[in-house]
Amino acid sequence: TLHFMDDMVVTRPFGLAEQITVHRTLQSRPDVIAFSLRLHPQITTCYATESKSDAPLFDPEMTWNWQHAQGDFAYPMSLDA
Repeated sequence: TLHFMDDMVVTRPFGLAEQITVHRTLQSRPDVIAFSLRLHPQITTCYATESKSDAPLFDPEMTWNWQHAQGDFAYPMSLDA
């Protein structure tokens, strides 16, 4: 199930290939607890605090360790996933 918040805008298609990747990653990696369609390496501002926030280091599957991140990337759960 994919949930959207009332202030989200989808700017490009999210197709079957991406959904399969998400499913496979969640099945094979117990350390991955959520996926976000809005967080990516180009996000540089924390939405909640309106402050500068450097993106964390991403692995090849575009996951990161939220415990060592800052801003929006440091929140372990996602209402938009």
